[in-house]
Amino acid sequence: MKKIILIALLLSISTASFARSVRINTQPSHARIFVSGQEVGTGTAVVRVPRQGTVLLTFTAEGYYAREARLSRAQAQKSNVVPVRF
Repeated sequence: MKKIILIALLLSISTASFARSVRINTQPSHARIFVSGQEVGTGTAVVRVPRQGTVLLTFTAEGYYAREARLSRAQAQKSNVVPVRF
C-alpha cells in the first residue's frame, strides 16, 4: 500500500513540474476569469497549462458577452502573457 501511495505522489509531482504557467490579462480589467468552470481571478490570473492537453478558459464581464477559449501547451510556450480583449 505504501508503494502505491509513493508512486501516486511521485506521478503527481512530476506531472505538475511539467506544467507551464501563463499570465492572463483581460481588458476590461474587471472581467472574471474561469479555468474549467472554476473562478481563478479578476482582470489578471496565472493559469497552469498541463504538458499535454488544453485548458478551457471562460471570461465574463458585466455589459459584455462571455468569451471562451482553449489554451494549449504550444500556445502557452509562445508567450508568458496572454492578453484578452472583449
